[in-house]
Amino acid sequence: MSDYQLQFGVDQPCIRLCDRTTKPEAVKVASDLIEQDYTVNWLIDGLPGATTLIKPKTGKEPVRKCYVAGFSLGFVEDGVSYLHNHVMIVVRWSGGRHSKSIVGFEVYPRSVSDASCPGASHDFSNLALDPNKKDDTVIPFTYSVYWREDPSVKYEDRYSLYITPGDGAADDRMHWFAIINSLVLVSFLSIFAALVLMKTLHSELRQQQRNWEAVADDIFVQPTRISHLCVLAGTGIQLLFTIAGICVLLSTHMSPPTESVISVAMTLFVFAGFFAGFSSVQFYRFFSAKYTLVKAIWISFLSGSVLSALCFCVLIVCNLLTYEKQSSRALQLSTILALMGIYVLLQVPISILGGCLSLKVNVLSLLIPNKTLPPTELPSNFKANMSRPPWYNRWQYSLPICGFFPFGIIFVEIVFVYNSLWIDSTSARSMYGFLLLTTVLLCVVITEISIITTYLRLNSGDSHNWQWKSFGTCSCSIFLYLVIYSFNYLFRMKMVDAVSPLLYLTYSLMLNVIISVACGSIGLMTSTWFVYTIYTSVKTD
Repeated sequence: MSDYQLQFGVDQPCIRLCDRTTKPEAVKVASDLIEQDYTVNWLIDGLPGATTLIKPKTGKEPVRKCYVAGFSLGFVEDGVSYLHNHVMIVVRWSGGRHSKSIVGFEVYPRSVSDASCPGASHDFSNLALDPNKKDDTVIPFTYSVYWREDPSVKYEDRYSLYITPGDGAADDRMHWFAIINSLVLVSFLSIFAALVLMKTLHSELRQQQRNWEAVADDIFVQPTRISHLCVLAGTGIQLLFTIAGICVLLSTHMSPPTESVISVAMTLFVFAGFFAGFSSVQFYRFFSAKYTLVKAIWISFLSGSVLSALCFCVLIVCNLLTYEKQSSRALQLSTILALMGIYVLLQVPISILGGCLSLKVNVLSLLIPNKTLPPTELPSNFKANMSRPPWYNRWQYSLPICGFFPFGIIFVEIVFVYNSLWIDSTSARSMYGFLLLTTVLLCVVITEISIITTYLRLNSGDSHNWQWKSFGTCSCSIFLYLVIYSFNYLFRMKMVDAVSPLLYLTYSLMLNVIISVACGSIGLMTSTWFVYTIYTSVKTD
């Protein structure tokens, strides 16, 4: 919500917004923010308010206008901070008689010592801030609005004028450097994983020569809390399809950037609920000694509902906080009801449909024909191996080591993602292709880490609940690094109220959980394929 009132097509040469009585502490905060080049970000119809720049002619490129999202809170001159308390807003639009669209949102800030609107004039004095003043300061705020038709810009091309502050070529070089670095890490892990597979398949299993029944008793045992594991795994598959779909659509420009990312993500997430229900029931069939139809349907329902319900509850709480701050980002009641309708009428039925179809297909038997054994129930007198595992299998060592490689893959892209989410939303337009490549490399690394850690764990005799351990290793390891980076980014941001850090931590934690659960599902799929392939080969041998 905003006190600035704009009416389409109506020019307003000078509007006095308010006279704000500002306390000395607030003046000092404003002065500090101006010295730190604080940028103000506004939105109209999803389009960021922008500072207008003119790029000079270079070579064959003509002179052209471009935008940088946001405008400065003020400026510093001779050690004195001046506040921009007047803005001239120019809204550019295009379209025909029956349909008009906003294609440009230009903001020209001014620092004016009185309540006048200078327009294009330079005959005015600036409003200086004195952080040492003991009395309250009255600051007048004014604005002017002008609407201008611009038929040269189409609605679908309105983001093409936005550029990222700084050197865009340097950003591209950083992306490519990160991709090359990721390829080196992937190559290293690929060689190591290949050695593990070769050693396991051709030598070690034959040297040990344990009988098949003993192997089955140790490996093919139903994990504890199987329903929880299947729901988490199915949710991760849903998130994986959603993330991959977003990267593909946006990198191929099949969907316009920025404003529709949330809509695209929601659509993909809802329809990916089919894969959540399908995969969760598949895992349930793989790992359960005795599965029932009712429980399979219940698991498919939960896999498509748990994360949605959790995110919806978090969204409601965050929306109350943003509404209390009178933010324009607060969702209206109609939007919240629409989200509830999507959840009840689409999300739940689609996930249950996936679960029902999964009961008719056995994917594992297709991947590993004639080699699949049903899991056995955990004996009542079963005692887990309580011997001290090797140091590389202990959580305090394995999580930091295993998390280093996937986080090293995504580190640079995470920096750009956080900047686009919290600083400059227009900077995300050019990174979707790199994000897609990074996602593929991340999946490869998680796959290899799952194979290596599962092999090391089973080789040391730690076979109890290997399903949970593979999921936990691949999810918790990267989650550890993501949380550390989130807090590091928080300390680098300048937030002047208590609500902003809370919202940041909440949304960052949700993003970290999404990435981690998706990685955990990849690890569980890989380790399941690895274990069933390797240990069923013993029976064939």
